[in-house]
Amino acid sequence: MLENEFHIDQQSVVSLVSVISPRMNGHTTEKESEDSLYELGELVRTLGLEQGESYTQHLKKINAGTILGRGKLEEIATSAKEGGSSLLVFDFELTSGQIKNIKKITGLSVIDRCHIILEIFSLHARTKEAKLQIEIARMQYILPRLSGFWGHLGRQRGGIGVKGGEGEQQIELDRRIIRERVEHLKRQLTAVVISRKEQKKRRQKVAVTAALVGYTNSGKSSIMNRLCQVDMLEEDKLFATLDSSYRMLNPDTKPPMIMIDTVGFISNLPNTLIDGFKTTLESALEADLLVIICDISDPNYLKHLEVTHSVLQELGVGEKDQLVVFNKKDLLTDRFRGKIVQRQHAGSVLVSSFDSNDMQQLKADIIDYFLNKQTHYELFIPYSDGAAHSVVTSKTNILKRTPMEKGIFYRVRVPDFILEKSVLTNYLTLT
Repeated sequence: MLENEFHIDQQSVVSLVSVISPRMNGHTTEKESEDSLYELGELVRTLGLEQGESYTQHLKKINAGTILGRGKLEEIATSAKEGGSSLLVFDFELTSGQIKNIKKITGLSVIDRCHIILEIFSLHARTKEAKLQIEIARMQYILPRLSGFWGHLGRQRGGIGVKGGEGEQQIELDRRIIRERVEHLKRQLTAVVISRKEQKKRRQKVAVTAALVGYTNSGKSSIMNRLCQVDMLEEDKLFATLDSSYRMLNPDTKPPMIMIDTVGFISNLPNTLIDGFKTTLESALEADLLVIICDISDPNYLKHLEVTHSVLQELGVGEKDQLVVFNKKDLLTDRFRGKIVQRQHAGSVLVSSFDSNDMQQLKADIIDYFLNKQTHYELFIPYSDGAAHSVVTSKTNILKRTPMEKGIFYRVRVPDFILEKSVLTNYLTLT
């Protein structure tokens, strides 16, 4: 059922398995489990897999070796096979031993939520940095599960030129290969990150940035397209956008304004993916404004907003200036929900990315935010300093220009970081 024991066969019919247990984080109540299982189904749909039945069991005690009891697993296996399923997907992380044990009992291929997300990430990554991050996460996921997935590495090893016997000796060899591969990938990633940080420094000197953040499939890419007049991928799928994308929001303002689209957040993110996932969000760290996009038509929009705020806090950017945008108002069946939500979240905006008036107003709101953050200064520059006059013209918003006998008096509006890095500090007047 799995290519090379890891990559998922796209022809697979999959059955989903979950639990309701006070001992299982993210699955402590029936509502939590239902929501998480629905999201897993959406992840499966994103991979283009055919979904079979879903199975959930109430558990007071978790079986350490198989999560569910043998009887329930046998019952699920019989039903899944009758429905044409060849693959069981569990809505939480499984250990190597659990994968082996469940496979043995059910006679079906077994993977977990983390495996599904990794597969989606690997398909959607475009930049070198994202591909490296995902490959590192994939190797780190495989490493403790070798006895569950053992077999694929021997066929993938290629020209390494080291051969070993079966069993534990071979697994130890594969572990060493994976560790060496991870270290190699990390060195490559370090070089890419250094390059990106240099690009970030250059951007910060000449532009201000707003980052679109929010739960996956909330409509961030659609809004990015409308605001920046670009044609990025828009799909009704989870994680359709993985790499951070940079586009010009308004080239006519001084300084220019850049919009960043980021990977979407998700509940119950497996521990194996947390570090790599956060790394893909580092672009949000450089943003001057966080534009939080929330799908108001989703019944779980409040939880999605909570997850978004939680991730931002973990990234250390929870105190940055924020604008909350409730998107997809066109899908609301309750016409009062939008008004109620806006009253509950002061300063928030209600939009549809398909409404051109909404998008024009949202763009104006973001531009006004940056303009209002600029400081007013008064300058007197002698006619002899042509370079300083050029800086004023190219990098500031001129509010007043008065020619005088020995120079020109300017009243300008400009971000402090632009002023501080220019010769204009030499010509500030006392006000």
